[in-house]
Amino acid sequence: MYERSYGYRYAELGDRPTNAEIAKAIRQDIKQAVSEGLLPACWSYSVRSDSLAVDLEVRDCLDAWQECDGMNCGDDGMNCGDVWCAARNDPAYAHASKPHQVLTDEAKAAKMTLERIHNAYNHDGSEIQTDYFDVRYYGHVEFEDAQDADFRRRETERLAAKKAARQSGEVVGKIANYGRDGGSVVHVIVKTPEGKQVLGCGARLSSFGYRKSVGDDAAVTCSRCAKRHTGGR
Repeated sequence: MYERSYGYRYAELGDRPTNAEIAKAIRQDIKQAVSEGLLPACWSYSVRSDSLAVDLEVRDCLDAWQECDGMNCGDDGMNCGDVWCAARNDPAYAHASKPHQVLTDEAKAAKMTLERIHNAYNHDGSEIQTDYFDVRYYGHVEFEDAQDADFRRRETERLAAKKAARQSGEVVGKIANYGRDGGSVVHVIVKTPEGKQVLGCGARLSSFGYRKSVGDDAAVTCSRCAKRHTGGR
């Protein structure tokens, strides 16, 4: 085993915290950093976790970006390493060069703060040269750019429209989905104003899953279906 390095708050959550617990602690640390003026309060911070990773994304931060001038814009203070950067004026790549954006100095400082918070509960005994990885959790810090923000806005609008269609639709039946463990969950089927049949809870109605229709007197065991369509059949 290679020598490990430990985050400055590594021991505070015990020996085996879940990534969800680590994410919760990181959110609290970010909130404190914002209150202390170490991070901009006008940005929003998303911390998501799964069984392997804890990812941190800064959103609503268009002011964190500026047009690259090709000079001193790398994370290491070096000039732009993107060969297609228009500001480099490199004749070898001029045929396909284009302007792009990089983080401002303030955003770079904020990213360093966030990376310190993100790594506070981690350990690292990895050796990249031998492809040996030894960490408590994976993950990274990212800043949302204009393109990602526009996609997130459109996706939010799309999901809101789907939810509104489900809520305004007509309950036309019930169905039982069967999981791999053999258990079943009874959902309601909703016909949207466009004529499409969907599950009332928003889960995917696959044509390949283990499922069967059930009678109208069957109890709805999906909590979300029951909450949203308590007046349905």
